[in-house]
Amino acid sequence: MRAAQRRKRGFMTTDYVLDETATLLKARGYRHLLADFFAKLDGSHACRTEWTDAERFGAAKVFFLKHADQAWSFTDCLSFVVMKSLRLRDAFTKDGHFQEAGFVALLK
Repeated sequence: MRAAQRRKRGFMTTDYVLDETATLLKARGYRHLLADFFAKLDGSHACRTEWTDAERFGAAKVFFLKHADQAWSFTDCLSFVVMKSLRLRDAFTKDGHFQEAGFVALLK
């Protein structure tokens, strides 16, 4: 986040990705990091959170059902819908599902 801020570049995440991240931290025994994790996000000028409302959820549901033959999670599909709506191509992820969906996974 600091590097993005120094370069005057930002990034976006969704509430679903934050949910998964917080849950994973807790499940792996890192609950002591949760307060700092949320504080850094809340105070960041580089990171913007896109929130899921009923319309966005509905669009993700339609996309998820349309691509039920894929191994993509609902969170993946929500991310794809948000990224398409914001015309974003690059994803800060190693998840190959993003490449399968036509995005650029920046981490290898």
